[in-house]
Amino acid sequence: MRYMTLLSDGDGKTHQHLNEIQVYGKNVTIMKEECINHVAKRVGTGLRNVVQDWKKKGVTLGGKKRGSLKDETIKKLQNFYRKAITDNAPDVDKMKSSIFATLHHCMSTDKNPHHSKCPVGKNSWCFYQRALAKNQKPKSHSTMKTPLSNVVVEKIMPVYQRLASTEILNRCTSAKTQNQNESLHSVIWNKCPKEVFVSKSRLELAVTSAVSEFNFGCVTSLRLMSDCDDENISSLFIAIRKDHRREKQKCKRESEDFKNNRKSKKFKKLASDAQCLKSEGLTYGPGAF
Repeated sequence: MRYMTLLSDGDGKTHQHLNEIQVYGKNVTIMKEECINHVAKRVGTGLRNVVQDWKKKGVTLGGKKRGSLKDETIKKLQNFYRKAITDNAPDVDKMKSSIFATLHHCMSTDKNPHHSKCPVGKNSWCFYQRALAKNQKPKSHSTMKTPLSNVVVEKIMPVYQRLASTEILNRCTSAKTQNQNESLHSVIWNKCPKEVFVSKSRLELAVTSAVSEFNFGCVTSLRLMSDCDDENISSLFIAIRKDHRREKQKCKRESEDFKNNRKSKKFKKLASDAQCLKSEGLTYGPGAF
């Protein structure tokens, strides 16, 4: 029996259908792997649902009070969950321990610290363990940027227990994402927009040319698809310019400054949306008006 892997965003029907029709033969079983970005999004969705469910029962978990479960805090917890997977893959036990370490770290106080699960050493992300490794007195927990009250942790613990289960983490051991697939999709839809009906032949041509450009670049793809003796100078110039722009964009997006600016913009937008929701109320919702 041989095994192949399918990187999925949670659509179990596709995985089940491929195994049923046995596309690679009877002796090949397709194993499902989760995209860690989509798994991390489940944390955000689960925490927001918890806030809404308890709000209906008269228990407020959100708000501006320190230790509450604000939208900005949910976004950070989602990022902590994803980083715990990527930093400790493929060890499932370490992944699980690191996930709960982030939760216990956020609920710690000066009177009741919970840093036993946090990584030790001078390079630890935990300020408490980092200070102990340097033989220094740890700073006050009042400086923590993502504090959680004991009540909040108690309410959200079932979400963490479900999403940090061995079954789910076993499908995240490769720590892969669907970013490359989404990048390829954008190239395909640029050649063949989804909102416009096209013939099957045009769709196949768009997919073929997009895959070639994505894997080999525009210049190589152009030379493979055209006759070398009849090379169009204008087309070649455009292809060179597109490859150069793609490489320049790739280097820019891989820089730490770009990543930090992108994170900063996300958190600012979350804070702005929360302020607008508080001042104006709900202004849009599917089927709400």
